[in-house]
Amino acid sequence: MPRGDEPLGPVANQFLFENDRLKMWHLELQPGESSDWHVHDLDYVTVVVEPGKLLREWEDGSTDELENPLGHVNFTRKHGAHRVTNIGTTSYRNALAELKE
Repeated sequence: MPRGDEPLGPVANQFLFENDRLKMWHLELQPGESSDWHVHDLDYVTVVVEPGKLLREWEDGSTDELENPLGHVNFTRKHGAHRVTNIGTTSYRNALAELKE
């Protein structure tokens, strides 16, 4: 489903740290829980600390599913509005580092 008028929120649930080179976040989603709609204005790296399966919804209504095994590291370029929903049966957690230019 497209985003519609839902406001944008932060890139993860908990802000942890910021300096002149990066911003650190923690994302935790229980089964069925979704992140806020958000935009990544910076390139970022995620490290999965509790594995799970996510449904990613894009602003245009398209979706994809992500399998996230324990320890998986992913580098992603900045991109537009989306949200993720935990479609697994256990909690999902990752550490997210936004890289400042």
